Amino acid sequence: MNSKYLIVLSIIFISFSSNAAKLSQSESRQLQSAQRLRQQRFTEAEHYLEQLNHQYQQQKRAYAQTVALLYRSQVALEQQTYAQALNNLQEAYHLQQLSDDQQNSTLYQIAQLQLQEQQWSAAITSFSLWQAQQLPPVLADSKFYLAQAHAQLGHWNKAEQHIAQALTRQPAAPPLIWLPLAVSIYSQQQHWPLAIRVQQQVLLRQGQQLQAYLVLVALQQARQPDKALAYLQQAFQANLFENNEPYLLLSQR
Repeated sequence: MNSKYLIVLSIIFISFSSNAAKLSQSESRQLQSAQRLRQQRFTEAEHYLEQLNHQYQQQKRAYAQTVALLYRSQVALEQQTYAQALNNLQEAYHLQQLSDDQQNSTLYQIAQLQLQEQQWSAAITSFSLWQAQQLPPVLADSKFYLAQAHAQLGHWNKAEQHIAQALTRQPAAPPLIWLPLAVSIYSQQQHWPLAIRVQQQVLLRQGQQLQAYLVLVALQQARQPDKALAYLQQAFQANLFENNEPYLLLSQR
């Protein structure tokens, strides 16, 4: 499975007003300056925040260091240097200076970045730890991410469990990007009716794309060849084949 799924990442914004007691006036000014600099010059902001991080670490100002690390991760995310963002978030998390909600939010973002960096086992650990701290029902997104990580490791039973939970817990139609993963997992498990049912959802939403039909043809061909041929004919009638040769080859199998 080489498909890579887009991960939407966000960063915790620290409110200076609500945490003023934890920052000195000097620290507050320095960090606000870093934020203003970030909006204009990423490289200078990163260097300045690196200096602040070292300074606060030497001064044993753990909360100020946490804020500096979170801002550094923000800069790294905006530059799409995900490994650096992950390192900064992990350092901030391990300092244990944030509220419980902020710690949990940071852990969730760590898990997402571990997934982005293909650290599958670490992502599973982080998502599982995050889930253990949530009140039910757990977010469907986290179940999808766990399904993806387990599938990458070949843990197909666990992958199937999580993708099924993701699909059932999604209040609206699941994101289209989830469905190919579900088809792959169900196919790997040879649960063909489930794979076909999910691919039919793909077809409903991508009826003008030949690949949506061809996946159904492949799923049906050995089991219900008449239905496989019917999907081929639908694609042909929708003028999705550039020429007749692929259609003729497939229909003669």
